[in-house]
Amino acid sequence: MKQLEEDHIIDRKVFTEKPPLMVEYSLTDFGKTLLPVLHEITKWGREAATNSKKITKKKAS
Repeated sequence: MKQLEEDHIIDRKVFTEKPPLMVEYSLTDFGKTLLPVLHEITKWGREAATNSKKITKKKAS
């Protein structure tokens, strides 16, 4: 997470007003440019799980 923050892919906001400490992460505008790539990786993974006997989907609990 620290590296993603240093690379300006995510923003980290720390809330310290009252316990417990809370940290919120969000994508920066630059980080959002990765969304199409992540969607394609997800699509590939789903197709690979369907087409390969070695890759299995997790069963819903």
